[in-house]
Amino acid sequence: MGADTEPPGAGAGRRGELDVLRALVVVGLVLFHSALVFSPDDDFYVKNTTTTGAVTVLAGFGVVWAMPMLFLVAGLGARHSLRRRGPARFARERLLRLVSRWCSARSCCARSPSGCGCAPPTPRTTSRT
Repeated sequence: MGADTEPPGAGAGRRGELDVLRALVVVGLVLFHSALVFSPDDDFYVKNTTTTGAVTVLAGFGVVWAMPMLFLVAGLGARHSLRRRGPARFARERLLRLVSRWCSARSCCARSPSGCGCAPPTPRTTSRT
């Protein structure tokens, strides 16, 4: 049997190389966003008073390679998980993860006085005398 035709449950176990690659991508993502504070471009919401053009070059590398690498690692992990669990269990687990987090976020937003930005703010009326 080829690698693409293995039955669900075949080759059980974690893929260590995917875990390492995922960790490296996430660390790179944190470093990328931390470095943008020192970039002279005006497209980041936090800026340091001292900036450098070297960060722009590094940020360009991050933009070109980091996001595609993140999606590649996620896709490889999903493919491995799909082959291990089968389509029904894979879909059920993903839906439970997404729906539980969405419900938690909606619950927090509904309880927060500011609404966490989920709902438009109510306009304040001030009376002038």
